Amino acid sequence: MQNTMLEKARERVARAKSELDAAVAAGEDTTAIRATLDLAVEEMDRLEDQVAVENRESAAAAQDAVRGAAEASAEIQEIVDRVLAIAKPEIEVPPERAVDLLLAQQKAQAEDSAIKAHRHKVGELRDRLERLKAERAEIGQRRAAGDERDDDAQRVHLLATDAEALEDLIARVEAEAPVRDELITKALMEWERGWTNAVKEVRIHALALTCQRLELALMAAATAHRDAGGIRRMDPRLAQWVR
Repeated sequence: MQNTMLEKARERVARAKSELDAAVAAGEDTTAIRATLDLAVEEMDRLEDQVAVENRESAAAAQDAVRGAAEASAEIQEIVDRVLAIAKPEIEVPPERAVDLLLAQQKAQAEDSAIKAHRHKVGELRDRLERLKAERAEIGQRRAAGDERDDDAQRVHLLATDAEALEDLIARVEAEAPVRDELITKALMEWERGWTNAVKEVRIHALALTCQRLELALMAAATAHRDAGGIRRMDPRLAQWVR
């Protein structure tokens, strides 16, 4: 409202100045025009001062409103934070269960490594035996084709001797093959089951405590909602948690 009046006062001043300039240019009497201009300027100055005061008051009121809103927000935030301040349950899986499981796994891995190494050794011996047999067969095929050499008999005898020795060695190595200890296998399965159950129990306990604390927080939130005057707008599902 005051801004509109100020704009009109400025228009009157501008119009009076224009009329004064025209009267001066025409050589006319400017007494009445100057009096009108003085009154218009005086009114304009008064309105400008009034608008300036109103602007300062509005700015101060806006600052007070921001401060008041911030204080109210902080108060509400404090209530929410207090309701949501849920202590996390301490979680600790029994480490001795893990130690027992790791020891059982190490024993089983050691057995697996021994069995794998033995199979690899037998495989290498059998490959060697097959190479000897292949060379002996190659000499026989060559001689059957008419290509005979002086050292063939000696070489064939050496190959046969080596093959016989390898077959004996393979038999002895295979007889010493390591086998998995059923007790270790059984113990590993038991420790794995024990570890799984231990972790499961800790998980269930931790989540049960979490549910209990969330329930208490929900009760506190619903009660605070009611105390804040929101009982009429409260969801029926929340009303049952009010204490």
